[in-house]
Amino acid sequence: MLAEDHEVNAHLLIEELEHYGASVNHVLEGESACALALAMPRPQVVLMDCQMPGVDGFEAARRIRQEEAQRGLVPVPIVALTGLSREFEQEHSFSAGMDAYLVKPFSSRQLAQTIFEVAGITLEEKQLRDSA
Repeated sequence: MLAEDHEVNAHLLIEELEHYGASVNHVLEGESACALALAMPRPQVVLMDCQMPGVDGFEAARRIRQEEAQRGLVPVPIVALTGLSREFEQEHSFSAGMDAYLVKPFSSRQLAQTIFEVAGITLEEKQLRDSA
């Protein structure tokens, strides 16, 4: 799942993710991100823009984590996406319950490695899936 309010960024990310064989659900704001992250079937990974209007990515991640705990759900991996590389942003992301942090612009390789890491998929497993 991709939570990104900037249409151009979203389009580029969706293309990149589809290149890796991902099926992407895209939302534009944090309220929708919360709902989709907690819906069944749940996404394998949530890519969460930190600066969205209304409910931002930090608050959305906190809400998702709180609801997961209340329902006894396994936490979905959440990757923070931000254009700000300040140390505060990274700390804020992790304290909100996010599992990883990427600063825009990031490379295709960084994106893939981060997704595989938080999803618990090794590069070797990915290559085996691709060749099957």
